[in-house]
Amino acid sequence: MNLSAKGWEIYYADGSVSSSKNSSWDETLKDNVVVVIIWHDYHITEVRQKDLLVGRDYYYYDDPDSWGCTDDFELVKDKEFKRGVWIEDELMESIFRVAFEKLDF
Repeated sequence: MNLSAKGWEIYYADGSVSSSKNSSWDETLKDNVVVVIIWHDYHITEVRQKDLLVGRDYYYYDDPDSWGCTDDFELVKDKEFKRGVWIEDELMESIFRVAFEKLDF
């Protein structure tokens, strides 16, 4: 069961980032996704937490209560999904580190 999302960010292989702050999920690029951050608030006041989705073939976000990632196309074929990409280890580590170290949305 997923926690309700407050927003998301998509990190692409070229270093660019899309966010729910400035676009809708279906407006963003579909391919070359490396990391997706799902931002949400837990029950602790003013503490924002995140889930990092990484290393999958497909990423989806239907609404704040329905999001995730999978390698099974059958699970996403009827959703607005993004495609993950495999890249060099050093570049992957660099992009992941930026997403991991981000503290706020």
